[in-house]
Amino acid sequence: MTTTFYGTSNNRIICLINQILEKINLDIPSGWVIDNGSTFKIEGFGQTSRVTMIHPEEVSNPSRFVSKETFNTKFNCELGIPMPMGNVVYVVRHGHAGHNEPSATLSEAHDAPLTLLGIDQAKKSGQAILKDSDGMLPNLKLKSSDLFRTMETIEIILNELPEDQRTYTCQVCIEARENSRPFGGDHHWRRDDPLTEISIDPTISLEQLRLLAPGKTDLQLERMRIENCPRNDPIKKSDDCLRKINKLSIDWSLYEEKLTKGYAAGKTFGQIASEKTLFELIYEI
Repeated sequence: MTTTFYGTSNNRIICLINQILEKINLDIPSGWVIDNGSTFKIEGFGQTSRVTMIHPEEVSNPSRFVSKETFNTKFNCELGIPMPMGNVVYVVRHGHAGHNEPSATLSEAHDAPLTLLGIDQAKKSGQAILKDSDGMLPNLKLKSSDLFRTMETIEIILNELPEDQRTYTCQVCIEARENSRPFGGDHHWRRDDPLTEISIDPTISLEQLRLLAPGKTDLQLERMRIENCPRNDPIKKSDDCLRKINKLSIDWSLYEEKLTKGYAAGKTFGQIASEKTLFELIYEI
């Protein structure tokens, strides 16, 4: 039995949801967006599993974000996807961060930290997990995307849990990282989508971004790129890489290993990051 937290983004969660629905042959909803701080539970029953949205009770903007009621109505049965009995995964969208503010400059949006609202949302995510788990989180593992806002969200959640159930190492998970999607468009979650690899690459060029979001201005494209580009680079700037947030230690070893091997084989970041999806990682496929 293990419990795993994944701190990630709206886009990665949408990809995960779509791949679950595709696997069980249900229709893919159009226009779903996940609210900041939304928390999902995936639990294993051996030959089946279940996914549930446990938080929030009410989303901040019902006209924009998918509600708990809508989500749980869609996923109202056990899924025919095997997952080891007793394993539990919590997937959390990071809290509201600086890049979510329309008035933020490019500099302020770059790998932005949580706002005061985002900190409160992360605390409430932790409280929801505490309530759902009854404070029992066996063999807890923490995994985050490579962006500060997701690491910070995990650290805040941890502080809401019983101290004897905590772990203080968070592994950076390349499969959980943000991607740059077109405004109001596809999330590039399908294996056969030729834009998947470039959509997840933080070094994406403006020319490539135009393929994802045709008709947008260079300023809009630059905003898409900069807000999802991590400040930390364990390959080129290892010494400057974030290693700790308060008590939480940030472990870059697996992330760095995957990139090092991939680059040596002539692959791009996007090719490396899309080799395995978050869905495949969670379900051990």
